[in-house]
Amino acid sequence: CRGYLRSDGLWDIEAKLCDTKTHDLVSVAKGEIKAGTPIHLMWLRITLDDTLKIHDAQAQTEAAPFHICPQAAEHYRGLVGMRIGPGWNKMVRAKFGGKFGCTHLTEMLSVMATVAIQTIYPYRNMQPDSPEEARMRLHPSLPNSCYGFARDGEIIRRYWPEYAEPNAAQANDGSKID
Repeated sequence: CRGYLRSDGLWDIEAKLCDTKTHDLVSVAKGEIKAGTPIHLMWLRITLDDTLKIHDAQAQTEAAPFHICPQAAEHYRGLVGMRIGPGWNKMVRAKFGGKFGCTHLTEMLSVMATVAIQTIYPYRNMQPDSPEEARMRLHPSLPNSCYGFARDGEIIRRYWPEYAEPNAAQANDGSKID
């Protein structure tokens, strides 16, 4: 995956998946596939703004186990208008899971969301203020987004106490844990 700032101020996040084997194999639909030949070769690009709203989406499957697999790529135009944020993976699975999409393209969207956040927020946060001020900001979607950003955890308490919630031990006895 890679993220790019475009000249129009939007962002492109691109992902590519290439699956090869170190040995020859036999495919039910394609017959013999030589070692090093892609079994899956696909890419996905989403174009989004600073708020993580998707303005364009393009997918392509160049190699797949079955001749109909590339047809699923068109479904990913349905990403347009969606916004990356809390519940993203659940929304993606609901819209593109099972027979409504390609397993591999859908799985790539989870990683692409991470790349989008890691590409856009650090860049935008560093622009108007000093690096120290940008470091001190916490995007509102981050608290409780993972173990490290748990509202009742050490990192939030230490660096962003305004987002902190008491942890179980604090709630029981009122003491502070450090």
